[in-house]
Amino acid sequence: MALFAQPPPREDCPICFLELPLQLTKQTKYYSCCGKVICLGCIVAAEDAGVSELCPFCRAPNVGGEEFTLRMNKRIEANDPEALSARGKEEAQKGNFDEAMDLLHRSADIGLCTAHYSLGCAYAYDEWKGVENDPEKARYHWETSAMAGHGGARYNLGGMEMKLGNGHISMKHFMVAAKAGYATSLYEVKRGLVNGLVTKADYEETIRLYEESSNELKSEQRDKAAAKYPYDPMKR
Repeated sequence: MALFAQPPPREDCPICFLELPLQLTKQTKYYSCCGKVICLGCIVAAEDAGVSELCPFCRAPNVGGEEFTLRMNKRIEANDPEALSARGKEEAQKGNFDEAMDLLHRSADIGLCTAHYSLGCAYAYDEWKGVENDPEKARYHWETSAMAGHGGARYNLGGMEMKLGNGHISMKHFMVAAKAGYATSLYEVKRGLVNGLVTKADYEETIRLYEESSNELKSEQRDKAAAKYPYDPMKR
């Protein structure tokens, strides 16, 4: 079944060419100057080299205020899905939920899995005024995002199935996410072992594949960045 297949490889950081840690957004940053998503390791490397005021990829000056807004507007006009999603989240923080949903839907229609994830959250939780609570729409967007490799969406699907009493289906979601390197799901798989929902063999295989996936994302630069800007993936 496609829903439970291992997700496709993530995109690579355009500088170090290692897979981007998609599900941990605090380990990446979108740059509107060149439209690139860059890993925190390469950002910290640029800081250490004394060029933190420049984009690590295209070396355009980092800007703020009106100039940053104009730069983002150009990306949005060009239907850059990352820019659409970023602006959508900004509008949501301002309480402009109709505008936020429009931007996120535009981004999701292009195929950005993080936009699908955000839409799933909007439909699942009563946090955005005027957005209907619709579990089926939430499921659709999370499933679309999960199949593209978003660990948070996969985790939420596992939680959704657990609440419905579908423990074994829930564990399938958690195991797929854990095998892709999502630490929070690994904790849930361990709980599943204790509660008899996961076999010891499946748990051991999940740990092995989790470690392999995690190691593929590691580098000296990323380890240094993680030490400088610590982030606990278990804190959602």
